[in-house]
Amino acid sequence: MAYNFGMQERFELAEAQCGFLPLITIIGFLSVAGTHELKMTLERNIQTLTTTHPILRAIIINRLTRRPEWKEMDVVPTTQDILDADTSIAMSVEEVIVQEDKKGALLNLDTGPLWRVAIYEQESSGVGRGCYIALSVCHIVTDGSGALELYRQLFRTRKGSDTDMVKDLVLLPPRAEDTVDLRPSLVTALKAFVQEIGVKVLPSALQRYVEKVPAWPAQNTSPIDPMSPTVNRTVLQLGSNKSLVRELKSFGKIGGTGTLQSVLNTAAIIALTAAIDTSDGLTALGTETPISLRSRDLGHPPFGGNYTALAEFILSPEAIRTQSVSDVLSAYGERLHTPHGLEEARSRAGMLQLIPDIPYLVSPTFKIQNQRVQPPPTGWESFLNQQAASKNPYRNSFAISNLGLFDSTAHPELAGLWFCQSPMPWGVALYLDVVGYTVRGGPPEIDGGVETELGIIISNFEGAVSGNTIDNFCKYFVRALELFAAAGSSGVEQTNALKASRLAELVRVVRC
Repeated sequence: MAYNFGMQERFELAEAQCGFLPLITIIGFLSVAGTHELKMTLERNIQTLTTTHPILRAIIINRLTRRPEWKEMDVVPTTQDILDADTSIAMSVEEVIVQEDKKGALLNLDTGPLWRVAIYEQESSGVGRGCYIALSVCHIVTDGSGALELYRQLFRTRKGSDTDMVKDLVLLPPRAEDTVDLRPSLVTALKAFVQEIGVKVLPSALQRYVEKVPAWPAQNTSPIDPMSPTVNRTVLQLGSNKSLVRELKSFGKIGGTGTLQSVLNTAAIIALTAAIDTSDGLTALGTETPISLRSRDLGHPPFGGNYTALAEFILSPEAIRTQSVSDVLSAYGERLHTPHGLEEARSRAGMLQLIPDIPYLVSPTFKIQNQRVQPPPTGWESFLNQQAASKNPYRNSFAISNLGLFDSTAHPELAGLWFCQSPMPWGVALYLDVVGYTVRGGPPEIDGGVETELGIIISNFEGAVSGNTIDNFCKYFVRALELFAAAGSSGVEQTNALKASRLAELVRVVRC
């Protein structure tokens, strides 16, 4: 039985058919002496998952049309089709990512399967012996929250695992637009039309009054070759402070102006402003935040399907000069947590359906190379190709995606967790991918000694941002987080004083 794509899946497919296969990769480091028992657990769970969840054994048909479909594979893939049996050696997360970028790019849209699992053993080193378990799944199959749940189910113990998996069984994930109102509002649609299309027919003297203020790195990028793109990844080193997350949460809660997500976003804004060249004055920054709409009450499965809205947050140069940390925390929080902000985010996601199609009078002969399709089969691919080739390919500066918390209390061997996505030559220039995980070792009187740590990976295409800017951004981002954490651990007075500081002041502080 075939099942139509939702528009979010269709957008991800368009990215793949422009030559940039969208991958979500989750990597965990496990402190184990051997991998035999772990491999048996993975094999058992992969077999059960593939058998009970059709989306994990689906392929794409009619993919060169506006309305492609999911179709179950004629033969259910075996565990060997998904689990990389050739255990590799990797000494770091960075090495694992390099391998997964290469191997994940080989996932075939026509033949499937569209996900893979791999074990990377680590020889004895300063961090002890263990192994990395990597899951790479095509974004067409699921979103970030779904990928994290799929990763969790890979480690199910034998007791009750099959029963739990079967009770979550669905035929194929329902489309987001069939379960959530994603229709763009008239105001949102008109604004986008004027800024993206209408502005081009206005006299140049009038364009500046209606066009969107370009956010960094406007006009400072190099075209990305889809046949040989170079991806830069940086695994952020957050130091040895095991209570960092608890202190950041405390900083956000005091005064009620910020969640952990708001604190991370504000620290990133400060760090990026400090990292870029401001000799000609401050520049506008734009951030994007995916918001999960996945809900069991709406019939969404634990994984499979894409259920996200997209919140946008813009800071003008004047705002960076004059607004306080508290101002930014509050304004950003309104984008994510108020009814109006959520409606705007859903409406922005719904804009995808307004992308016009290509009026081919005669169907052309399509050439497919490494998933890339030429000429563009639909308006979706044409739109993305034009955006990548434009003088301002990036509508915003960075996206900060936070998958939330992976509760690893049942897996004490988990000593680290990271997640990253494939960057694109459009949308945003930097990707900040965040996931939390629990570890033991904190004060026993606080949450039973369980602390939360963060895995953060920063991704970009070479040519989108200079290497020096990335290095400085990472350094300043950690400094900003340490400033916030120190205030959060010190109490109300220090926190309120820091929140009253202007962003521009903290930019100077982290540069020192």
